[in-house]
Formats: sequence, C-alpha cells, structure tokens
Amino acid sequence: MYHRVLFEADACSVEPGMYITPETVETHLSELNNEFACLTCKESYVWFNNDSLAKNKPKCILTFDDGWCDFYQYVFPLLKKYSIPATVFLPTSFIGTGKVFWTDRIMNIFDTVQGQYSGVKERNIPFSSLITQKVFDFSCTDLKDCYPAIDYLKSYKNNVIEGVLDELETFLDIDSTEDQERVFLTWEEVMEMKESGLVEFGSHTHTHAILTTLNRSEIRYELEKSKEVLCSRGVVDPKFVPFCYPNGNYNDEIAKMVQDAGYSLAVTTRRGWNERKANIFTLNRVGLHNDISSTPSLFLARLAGLL
Repeated sequence: MYHRVLFEADACSVEPGMYITPETVETHLSELNNEFACLTCKESYVWFNNDSLAKNKPKCILTFDDGWCDFYQYVFPLLKKYSIPATVFLPTSFIGTGKVFWTDRIMNIFDTVQGQYSGVKERNIPFSSLITQKVFDFSCTDLKDCYPAIDYLKSYKNNVIEGVLDELETFLDIDSTEDQERVFLTWEEVMEMKESGLVEFGSHTHTHAILTTLNRSEIRYELEKSKEVLCSRGVVDPKFVPFCYPNGNYNDEIAKMVQDAGYSLAVTTRRGWNERKANIFTLNRVGLHNDISSTPSLFLARLAGLL
C-alpha cells in the first residue's frame, strides 16, 4: 500500500508515513520482480476464487491510494520498465480538478500559525465552535501537532471539517481558492495509463469521506456516485470494480454495503497478508513508506512483518 511518491526535498510538508521516493519505489519493484508474482486486483480475484494461477511464487498487488499526479510522473514509467501492474484507487470528485484534501489545508494552516506564533497565541479569539478552538490550540504549540489534530478531525464529517478550516483560513487570511499546483491525476492521464494495460483503477469513494462518520444514505451515495463516474468514463470494467476504504475505516455493515453496491472486492489498511479463504471485502495490505522500507533488506523485513 502506497500513497504519495516524492523526492525528499518535496516532501517536507507531507506526513512521513504518506510518501516514498521514486528511488525507493524502483528498489521495491526490482525486488518484487525477483521474488513475487505481481497481479492486478482482477487477477487476484481469480486466485481467491479458483487458485488457477501459478503457485511457484508468492503473489502481491501493488496498490496506490488517492490518485496523486506523482504516480503518473514517477511510478508509471517504472511500471513500464519492469512490466509490473499496479492498482490505483481514485476519489472521483478530486480527479481532474485543482482541489486538495483537507489534510493538506490543515498543514498550510499550521505553517501559517507557526509563522505568527506569539502574535496569534496572545489573542482572545471567539471561534464559533469548540472544534475550531481545539484545532487552533493544537496549531499554537508545535508543527508536529498537526498529526494529532488530523486524527482528531477524522471523527467528524467532511462538511464539519471544511467549516472548521474555512473559519481558520478566514481568521489567518489564507486564500485556499488561489491557484495551486495540481496534485491529482487528470482523466486524460488515467485513460492513458489504463490503455497501457499496466494500471488498473478502482474506487476510493467520491469525496474521500471516512465512511464510518456517515449515515447509510451518505455511504450509499459515496459508493454509487464513484462507481457511476468510473464506469461512465470507461475507466473500469463495470463487471469488475475494486474498492478501497478511505483511511481504512469500515465495519461489517459498510463492507456489506460495498458488496451490495456491486463492487468486486475491497481493501483495508489493516496490516497483513491474505489467505485464499480471506473475506475479499476486507482484504489486508502492507503499508510502505520511505522511512521503513528504503533498502532491499528493510523492504523485505517489512513485508515479512518484522518492521
């Protein structure tokens, strides 16, 4: 399981567990090419159902969450070099837009508060909610407190989070609507990679909402809208659409809703390997990021569960 792919110099405002460098990705692909049979989700579905695939090597699926444009820039050329397939899970309302995740907005807020630390901290600020006040208090202590602030906000719905960030940005005079460098894939890039035969796509919901914070009708919308967009754009085969739970959050009811919405399998962020008898709507993965997998030995140790 991967997220962003960035050079170290470009990753200063990205959580350490959320990125890997292009060099490390190539290290991984080289090792996988030697030791594993790399599959698409669709090929793994066949294996889970009838074990018709070769048994001489352990099997793996390379999955990349969120549809970042750096996948196209850095990973796609490497997939072509090694002839290894990968699956990318897309939050469909972000693809082909200049939007950013709310986690990126909060990083910018923390950077701004740290730059104005003493002046801001001494003010008595009448924020509209205790949630906004708590996030602001996090930001006044240490830049690293953005991570507990992010974890704190993840228990709320996206509209609540957006309201908190809107208020903080207004107070700090941050214009989040100004032109920013694009961070997500375009639909043209998606189709180019699909047509290569090396990149398979799946759903990561429509708005990247954490499903456990939503009611049933909201969950149904996220599942159905994303699938509708992917199918209408020809990005997926309607007969096989894989799914990825945002933030890894799910429960038995949500997993059943994913199945009922017509998805073929679903992956979590729960760490581990999968046996053939696994529930294909709650599949395990192994999270990989640069600080724990930058060498061949670290990478293999991580896959083995030693790190």
